[in-house]
Amino acid sequence: MGDIMLSKTHIETVPENEVPSGRGRPGPTLPTWLLENVAKSAEAGVWLSAKFETPEEAEELAKALQYVNRSTRFAYHVATRRDESAEGHRVLFKAEVQQGENNG
Repeated sequence: MGDIMLSKTHIETVPENEVPSGRGRPGPTLPTWLLENVAKSAEAGVWLSAKFETPEEAEELAKALQYVNRSTRFAYHVATRRDESAEGHRVLFKAEVQQGENNG
């Protein structure tokens, strides 16, 4: 390996809440209502259901819930199911608090 050539750089401490999550790139910004409902599901131990007119909207919610499930930013395990019927598209989800995790 060759030498690293950097000019003198000013380095400072930053608050942890300013550091992007993940591996080098920040995750999506999730709506407050979604996180509130994930917490509601976990606290009550119940499945919740969201209905949509288009499959694209259902897919978007499913992706957001999968992100919450995989992310270390949130202390939740989220199970999801998708249901399509004549009435529309549903995303069902149930969250559980992961033991030993810290979401702050």
